[in-house]
Amino acid sequence: MSLLEEHKAMWRKSGCSIMSNGWTDKKKRSICNFLVNSPNGTIFFTSIDTSDISKTADKVFEMIDDIVEQVGEENVVQVVTDNTANYKAAGEMLMEKRKKLFWTPCAAHCIDLMLEDLEKKIKGAYSLIKVLRMVDSDEKPAMGFIYNEIEKAKQKIKTNFNDDRKSYDPVWKVIDERWEVQLHRPLFMLLLIT
Repeated sequence: MSLLEEHKAMWRKSGCSIMSNGWTDKKKRSICNFLVNSPNGTIFFTSIDTSDISKTADKVFEMIDDIVEQVGEENVVQVVTDNTANYKAAGEMLMEKRKKLFWTPCAAHCIDLMLEDLEKKIKGAYSLIKVLRMVDSDEKPAMGFIYNEIEKAKQKIKTNFNDDRKSYDPVWKVIDERWEVQLHRPLFMLLLIT
C-alpha cells in the first residue's frame, strides 16, 4: 500500500482536514498548495497555479470545492484557509453547500494579523515612551520641553506609519485628547515663555 493510500484509509476511518497555503514563487507565479491532515499526519495533496485566476470568493469557492470533491466530501471534517474576505466568503459558501464540514480560518494567519495590529500600536507607543522617560527623569523640569517633545513624538509616529493618515490619526487623536484635557494649561505656556 502506498503512503497516499495509507493516508486515504485513515481519512475514511477518522476524517481529515484540508489546509490551503498560498504563496508566490521566484517567477512571481501565485501558487496555492493543498495539504490534508489526519491522525496519520499531514500529506501534500496538490498544488494549483492561481496566477491567472481572479481570486474572487466564487473562484476560491470553486477551487476549494473541487479539492473537497477529490478528497471525498464524506472524509472532510474541516477546510482551513486564510481569513481574508474572499476566503471567508468562499468558506461560508462551502459550508452552505456541504452541510457536514466546517470552514476554519488559519490560526497562524489570525495571530499574524494580531501581531500586525500590535505592531501598529507599538509604532505609536514607542515615541511616547521616549517622551515619558524624559518627563519622568529628575534631570530637569519637564514642562520646559514637553510641548516640543510631544510634537516631535507625533511627527515620529506619523513617519512610523509612512505618513498614512488613516493609520496615525487614531494615535494622534488619543494624544491630542489627553493633551487638551490634562497637560495643555495656561500656566505651562507661561513657563515656556519665561
